[in-house]
Amino acid sequence: MVLHTGSETVECEPAKSAPLSRVDAQALTGWLTEQLGQVQVAVERQTEVKRDFLRPDEWWTPSHTAERWRYPSARSTA
Repeated sequence: MVLHTGSETVECEPAKSAPLSRVDAQALTGWLTEQLGQVQVAVERQTEVKRDFLRPDEWWTPSHTAERWRYPSARSTA
């Protein structure tokens, strides 16, 4: 979550186990709108797309996974 004030930007990325990480973004946006709209503070929800993730075709192959776990792969047992 990123909050922009008149002079500052406050960024908050909660840990996976933190209560804020379990809050639905739309519900949080609605609640903040209700609370801050009374004092005419704009609330906007934006989604950030991270493109530095591994695609499924970049994951380990079954044989690589078997090798890492020191388990015979399906190919070697056939």
